[in-house]
Amino acid sequence: MDKIKMILVSVLFVILAGGIFYKANDKIFSKTDKNNFVFISYTELEKKIKNKENFVLVVTQEGCSHCKNFNPTVKKVANNYNIKIYDLNLTKLSDEESKKISTIANISGTPTTIFYKNGEEESTLNRINGETSEKNLINKLKKLGYIGD
Repeated sequence: MDKIKMILVSVLFVILAGGIFYKANDKIFSKTDKNNFVFISYTELEKKIKNKENFVLVVTQEGCSHCKNFNPTVKKVANNYNIKIYDLNLTKLSDEESKKISTIANISGTPTTIFYKNGEEESTLNRINGETSEKNLINKLKKLGYIGD
């Protein structure tokens, strides 16, 4: 009888420990899986502009070392401040879309971070051309009202 009690207590302990471990890992993984730096297609970009939305757009392209360095910074800031920042990859655009992009935003290099209010870029002076530090990105987002202090 004592052996059966001991086995039952051991089984209950293992189940309880497993449940606690599962719940702890679930919280850890749900935080790291969050991604507020999301890819956007040209069509989706046009829709956001047409709908007069406020959003932040980072224009990137494959093979761009500055984009590769800047993307983790953008992702970290987007996740930490729970703000959606959109990534438009020029490499993925069709020839027609590539021609149209110049009417929406004159891009001289990548990465270029553009801040839209009511579907329009208020000023090209607000842009971030090239990569920048996490601190500078946060300060710009605060200054332009995308995140609070």
